[in-house]
Amino acid sequence: MRNTVSFLNTVAPVIFGSPEVKQLVHDNRQKINLICRYYGSPEPIVTWSKDNVTFEQTSNKKFRNDTFLLPSLNISYSITFERKTSCTFESTFRIQTMNIDSVGKYECRVDNAYGTSRTSYHIEGK
Repeated sequence: MRNTVSFLNTVAPVIFGSPEVKQLVHDNRQKINLICRYYGSPEPIVTWSKDNVTFEQTSNKKFRNDTFLLPSLNISYSITFERKTSCTFESTFRIQTMNIDSVGKYECRVDNAYGTSRTSYHIEGK
């Protein structure tokens, strides 16, 4: 009988690459995509927030493109998740229509049992 040893790769999440948007001045009614690319194992959970208010989202186990409205901020948004490779992923936070409530600091946070990584995006009004 032969014994087999398996090693499970565990990696704390890391956000990589330059964010598509780090600082942006918006035009009203413009659509904006904030893109967060990351890796980790096990698959990290992504949380998007604006000025420390967490956005409702669906599980990142499957691709989602539902549109939500955050009434307290009057922001219409969608969040998508996509697996790129076995341990690299991409999440896009899309603001459907820019308005004065869209101005502020947005954060993409990725967590798994081995750590946390985050990046922020700043949107300013004209």
